[in-house]
Amino acid sequence: MATDPDAEIVYRAEAILEREFSTSKVTLAEAQSLVNQISYAEDIDPPMIVHIPVSRRYDALAVPSERVIVVRTNLPTQLTIIHEMAHFLGGMNHGVRFRRTYLDLIRRYLSINHHQTMARLVAQLFPETSSAKSKS
Repeated sequence: MATDPDAEIVYRAEAILEREFSTSKVTLAEAQSLVNQISYAEDIDPPMIVHIPVSRRYDALAVPSERVIVVRTNLPTQLTIIHEMAHFLGGMNHGVRFRRTYLDLIRRYLSINHHQTMARLVAQLFPETSSAKSKS
């Protein structure tokens, strides 16, 4: 598997965001409902939420080839689900396209406060995201 140099930086930004504005933990049914809502709004087939106790290194994994999001716990956070949906919509790595998609989903499905904080973190950690207009 190819390395994703941006992944650890995105994870660091998420940890900071969760400290400043935590997101709610949701049941698997609520997670599936959020996935369905995003999927229908984006006109994609919704992936299924599947609970499998994977490595502690990951809270969840998007598996587009199987149309599933694997979650490690029975109570994932809203941010975790939105992160995985950003992979379905913005690509499997954590590059510019993913980050833009992720920020858009945070704005629409969490809150303006979460969005503003994450946008600030992304701009600080990834200056090209805030200055580039058409990169993918």
